[in-house]
This record gives sequence, C-alpha cells and structure tokens, in this order.
Amino acid sequence: MLSSKDTKQRTASDRRFLKRVNAVAVTKDEVLELARESGDLRPEHRDFEGLTITAIRLHPGNVEKVNALMYRFEALARLVESPVMRGWTYPTTPDGATWTSEPVFAATAVQPVILIDGKPSFEPESFSQKVLELAEAVEES
Repeated sequence: MLSSKDTKQRTASDRRFLKRVNAVAVTKDEVLELARESGDLRPEHRDFEGLTITAIRLHPGNVEKVNALMYRFEALARLVESPVMRGWTYPTTPDGATWTSEPVFAATAVQPVILIDGKPSFEPESFSQKVLELAEAVEES
C-alpha cells in the first residue's frame, strides 16, 4: 500500500509527465496516419502493443511524439464508448474496429489530455465542443 507521501509524489510525477505530453505538438495528420496504419493491422494486433509499435515505426527516435500520440489514443479510446460521442462514431465492426469522423481525430490532436481516475482521458464536454467546432470549420471551407 502506498503511503500518503508516495501517493503525492506519484501524483506530482503524473502531472509533470502529462504536462510534457500536452506540450508536444501533434497534428491531425499524425493522428490520422496512426489511425490508418493501426487500422491496417490484423485484428489480433490492434491492441496497445500494436498501436505502440506502429507509432514507433512512424516516428522513429521521437519518444516524446510517441508518448503524446499514445496518451491521446488512450484518452480517445476511453471516450469513444461514452454518450458524448454518439453521432461521431459508427458501430463497432465484427473485428473490433470503431470508425469515426475526421473532426474527432482533429480534436484528438489538440485537446489537452487530463487524468481521470489516474488514466489518460479527455474532458468529455470540452472534447465534444471541439469536435463540433472543427466539424463546422470543415463545412464552412
């Protein structure tokens, strides 16, 4: 069991790491590329390990970028099943894939990652607002 001091140190360490993750610039194209590449993996490889290997292959030597992408995808995975994402995702396919629209990936690139229950997450309401904002910008262009 962790002591109060250990818990505070871990929490401070998590916050510092999250600050570094959010400081890394991630583009919509990088998020889309990782989603496409991981979607091309065999279903049994579309897991955290397969996604990580794909991110490393796409960004060799750039540990900070890989960490930022992985945290963002983990946060998105938590959000995809929530009611706030209704209308932005398609039903899960038989092989376990969940398809979504480009504004969701664009929001994934720019929304800050936070910790909810100690896990990388996006704040659901602000993420949903960002998706709407980005979708409207696409319609206007």
